[in-house]
Order: sequence, then C-alpha cells, then structure tokens
Amino acid sequence: MKRILLVIALLVATLTAAAKGKTFVLCIDPGHGGHDAGAVGQKAKEKDINLSVALAFGKLVEQKCRDVKVVYTRTTDVFITLQGRADIANAAHADLFISIHTNSVPDGRWAYGSETYALGKNSLGTNYSVVTSLGRVTAIKGGKAKQEAYNSGSAESAIAFDLLHAEGLEQGALLAQCIQRWYAKAGRVDKGVKEGVWLVLRRTAMPAVLTELGFVSTPDEEEYLTSKGGVQTLANCLYNGFIDYRNALDHQQRKHIDLNAAPSPRPRPNPTAQQNTPPQTPPAQTTQQPRQQQQAPAQTQQPPRQQQQAPARSQQQQRQTPQQPRQNNRQQAARHKVCFRVQILSSSREISSGDARLKGVATVYCYQEGGMFKYTTGEFDTAAAARKHKDSLADKFPGAFIVAFIDGKRVSVQEAQEALKQ
Repeated sequence: MKRILLVIALLVATLTAAAKGKTFVLCIDPGHGGHDAGAVGQKAKEKDINLSVALAFGKLVEQKCRDVKVVYTRTTDVFITLQGRADIANAAHADLFISIHTNSVPDGRWAYGSETYALGKNSLGTNYSVVTSLGRVTAIKGGKAKQEAYNSGSAESAIAFDLLHAEGLEQGALLAQCIQRWYAKAGRVDKGVKEGVWLVLRRTAMPAVLTELGFVSTPDEEEYLTSKGGVQTLANCLYNGFIDYRNALDHQQRKHIDLNAAPSPRPRPNPTAQQNTPPQTPPAQTTQQPRQQQQAPAQTQQPPRQQQQAPARSQQQQRQTPQQPRQNNRQQAARHKVCFRVQILSSSREISSGDARLKGVATVYCYQEGGMFKYTTGEFDTAAAARKHKDSLADKFPGAFIVAFIDGKRVSVQEAQEALKQ
C-alpha cells in the first residue's frame, strides 16, 4: 500500500509541477497549414486564422508568464501531420496542449460561435498506449523516483495509470470550461464544452483541448475572425482561460488582461432556411458536426449557456443522486465514509435516467462539479475493488476511471487512500 501511495503522489506531482516552481511547458498548435488550408471562407483560409490567433496568444503568454515555456507546432505556413503535432508536444514534455481551429458549415448556411473540445471518454485506448510507451508511469527505486516503462503486471502501475488518466481528463475539461467562459464574456455565442477524440488529442500524453474559434463560412464571422480586433480578442480569451486554469490548479491569483473585445457578430437568420420558411416563422440556426468524428445531430443555435442555466450550487454543495434505482439504506450510509466509484460519463447538461448511454448500468450516481454533471456507478471500500468494476465496464465505457469520495465530497484517490489508513 505504501508503494502505491508513493506512486500516486508522484503522478499527481507531475500533473501540478508548475505549482512547485518547475517551468510549465505549453504547446500551442495552429491547426492545418501548407497545402492543407482547412475550412475556406469567401476570402480567408482556416490555416491563416489559426496561425494568427495562435501567435497572438503565445506572445501574451511569453510576455506575461515568465515561468511558462511556449512551444509551437508551427509558426509559419507549413504542413505538419496530426501525429507530427502530437510528437512535438510529447517530445517537449508539455504540460498542456491547445490546438486552435476554425469551423465551417455547408454553403448556403450560417452558424455562429466558439466551442472547445476536451479529450473524450473514447480516447482511453490510444492515450493509454502513448503514456505507457513514453514511460510516464513513475516507479520507486531505492527511495528515488524513476520514470520507467509501464508494467502491465504491476498493481501499482495499473492504479497509477488510472489516476494519471483521470487527472488528464479532468484537467482537459477544466481548461475547456475556462476558455469557454471567456469566449462568452467577449460576446461570442457560447457553443459549449464537448468531448472530442481527434488523433491530435488522443496522441498527446498530457491534458489537451481543441478549440474552434468561429465559422469562417459565415460572412460576418469571417470578417470578425480576420480583423485585428477579433484576432486579439480571441487570443485574449485563450490567455485568460489559460490563467484561470493555472490558478485553479495551484490556487494562485495570477492577473487577467482586459479583453478589449471587438464587437462579436450576432446570429442572423440562416439564408437557406429564409428562402424556404414562411416569414412569420423564425428560421433555425444550424451548427456543424465536428470534423473527423461522428456526433449527434446538430442542435438549434442557443444563446450562451451561462445565460440558460439556473444558478448552480457551489462545488462544496455537490449533488450525489442515484439515477436508477433508488439508494437503499446501505448506500445512504456509505455516503458518510470513504468510498470509491467508477466515473463513466460527464456532460454540460443533465442526463435523464432513461438515456440510452446509461442502459444496462444498475445504479448511477450523479454529482455536479465545475459546471459539469458527472455520472458514476458502483460503490467500493477500496480502489482495487473499484478497478475491477471499471475493467468489467471496459467494453461499454472504455474511458471510465476511478473517483473517490469522503462523506459524499469528491476528493482525490490519494486523499481517500490516506483516509483509509487513519
């Protein structure tokens, strides 16, 4: 047990190294480049927009964050493969990876707003192979930490990887939320935080997000994305989101910068729908399905999510409610002690108990944290027992990971393990 705790403690330390004085490495990835133009508008190309915002964002970080080293996947108009981008981040031992892109929709349609994708639940298999091949699992040799290859037969390595993966998912989601909040403050239509499984995210061995700045296929969005004010505002949003993320990790109070927000275009009627819809019926806005991945059908454009939601309770008032069936007395009592569960899903919106994704799961508990609804199953006295349950769910939920609670409050697995010793 002592060995396991040491492994876990060191892994947590690697994920929050910036708080201990280590240089924080940020990898910024301007999507596309060279012969790969990406999405194309009437005048502009995605590759150029991505690069302009990436360089402006990186410049802010370099000027204002002396403890951060910025690494770019490209600084000029060159083509780099998706795997090559991930390789650059991994080789630099980056602590964070931000990939910058621009959206589009088919001709004759308009869409507005910014959205950010975090590493999704279906990414576990690929991310697992990347982390283990890079020897990111920490072992203890003679009382000293050592990076070595993953040992599939080691219980310590298995638990350590579960924690590493869980922390990476949580941190990626946290960064995505931070970025989206600043987009909304700048007047952008907030299209929310979503899950993504792009290769460029799946092949990185660190928390990673992919952000879509706007829709180059929509004329007034294109004008905004290519304007000096629009580029700087978007870069400022990314910078302030990055600052919020770092402050949340190490509880510091780093300063934000003024948004100097350029006027963000507001949604107008879809031109195609306008031709086919009676004048008295407002046409719906259409959103794009993410590239390189099949998603649920596009939803009607909504106002920023922050304006839709009812006031959420604080993280100290996390909600843990079973979806199906009701808790029995033993489960109620277990909320007031140390327990381990398996997190299977997270969503920016509440999922109903009849959702197809929860079909076949005996008991589902929901808790709210950081503006997200998070769904867990099972209730165990030890992390080892929770891991067995996680393994049994691997086919349906390949990205599941272990989470821990004390008296119903979410804590790190390490804290729960320490509490069990007392």
